[in-house]
Amino acid sequence: MIHVDYKRHVNAALGISTDKSPSSSAKGKLLLSTVPEDVKRMRDGLNSSTVKARERVKMFNEALSIFYEVFPPYWNS
Repeated sequence: MIHVDYKRHVNAALGISTDKSPSSSAKGKLLLSTVPEDVKRMRDGLNSSTVKARERVKMFNEALSIFYEVFPPYWNS
C-alpha cells in the first residue's frame, strides 16, 4: 500500500499520468494542477527524512564512540 502511494506521488510529481489504460488520451500528459503541491510535499518529506537520518547517524556515532571506550576494538590494542 505504501509503495503504491509513493509511486503515485512520484508519478504525479513528475507529471506522469497514473491511468493504466493504454487508450487513455491523458497518458503521459502533465498533471499541472497537482505537480507543484506534490513536488513541495515530496521535497519537504525528503528534507524531513534527511534531517532525521542525520540525527540517527549522529546518535549512532556517539553510541559507537562510547562503546569503543568501554570495549576497545582488538585492532587498536
